[in-house]
Amino acid sequence: MTQPRESSQPGPAGSGLALDHEIDRFLTEHPDLRPLVHETLNKAAAYFPNAEPRLELVHDPEDDSDTLVMFLRTEQDVNAGEREYDRFVDEWWLDRKREAGTRFAVMMVYA
Repeated sequence: MTQPRESSQPGPAGSGLALDHEIDRFLTEHPDLRPLVHETLNKAAAYFPNAEPRLELVHDPEDDSDTLVMFLRTEQDVNAGEREYDRFVDEWWLDRKREAGTRFAVMMVYA
């Protein structure tokens, strides 16, 4: 079972996100992810202008791995949101996902 840790310290410059010390440590260990996180925030805002982004570090105790997850919380209709998410993935995220591997993910949360 995964265990998320919510962010609380300032995130990437201009992002409006917060990072706790564990997320900051994770990004220090994976410095190539910092620009990707910032770029993903910008792209996600273009696809989901009303979504509220939140970063969480999710730990998987089975293999002792961590994944930084950007949750995009929206009140958008699930069907419409999933269509837009599919477009986001196809047009932009898929190429970046290869770069991030299992270290960074983007997920939708519907309110």
